[in-house]
Amino acid sequence: MGIFFLIMPLAQTWLAGPEFSTRHFQNIKAITTYSMHVAPGQALAQTWLAGPEFSTRHFQNIKAITTYSMHVAPGQALAQTWPCPLPLFARKGLLTWREIWCYELGAGCTMLKKYDIILSAEEEFARAVALGVLVKRPLTVWHYLIPGMFILDFLKRSSEMRKYSKHFLFPRKLAIDAAQDINNGEDKARRLSRVKDEIKEWLNSLELYSQSLNQSQMEVVQLLIDHYSRLLNAEGDSFHSLIKNAWNSGENYEAYLWRLASAEKEVDRAIAEELGETEVLRERLLAEQQQVEKLRKKDVDIIFME
Repeated sequence: MGIFFLIMPLAQTWLAGPEFSTRHFQNIKAITTYSMHVAPGQALAQTWLAGPEFSTRHFQNIKAITTYSMHVAPGQALAQTWPCPLPLFARKGLLTWREIWCYELGAGCTMLKKYDIILSAEEEFARAVALGVLVKRPLTVWHYLIPGMFILDFLKRSSEMRKYSKHFLFPRKLAIDAAQDINNGEDKARRLSRVKDEIKEWLNSLELYSQSLNQSQMEVVQLLIDHYSRLLNAEGDSFHSLIKNAWNSGENYEAYLWRLASAEKEVDRAIAEELGETEVLRERLLAEQQQVEKLRKKDVDIIFME
């Protein structure tokens, strides 16, 4: 609680929506420096921007800036900047003090930056799963002898991979967005209700909706939301460091992955029930499970061996 009250004066400087492009931050002298009260030598991520420059500049690297308050005038914070392209500000509309000033608590990484790190890692994971599941069919000699056959097969596989990755990523992107909104203060029950509606809409678009599948997918997404919330609140500037600091040990993380895998198998069971279990479907679902397990085990070994 002590840290919270020390940082509260910083909340005076957030700006909302369209006002971002026209207004200045409030009087800088009214802001209490984080470095002075909590961590001398480490500057709080504070920003000072003016008018037209706001829409064109990128912030500088936060670690390269020394606090004005510490070296020149205690009690006055240096206009310190946040390492993220400005268009992101306009897109998000409203920033909380936690997103702008979390250099120390977030190990130099803002909430929005961590969001991008997590999403990028999950996109890469989705592509890796798709690659392992879809690109297993061996090419025959005909692919090399018939003109254009190799290219046509390559294009077909590439299209399948994009579609597969998109659908594999959808519930994860849904969970990342929900985790961020909940961390930013949105009511959890209300946000989860929205998630459930979005899952239903997604399944309907795939002509896969059933109450059983909707509920199973919701349980997976809730586990993912809890996981991503941990990552967004953890220290670290890479996906691996966020996981390591969020779960503290390989045993804790593996226990979570076991719960997640169990929930995902329930989703697969509900899919098979809805579509009718065939040999092709069974092989495809098993291939996905094996690929996901393989990639997760590899990540655990890397993360907790570092």
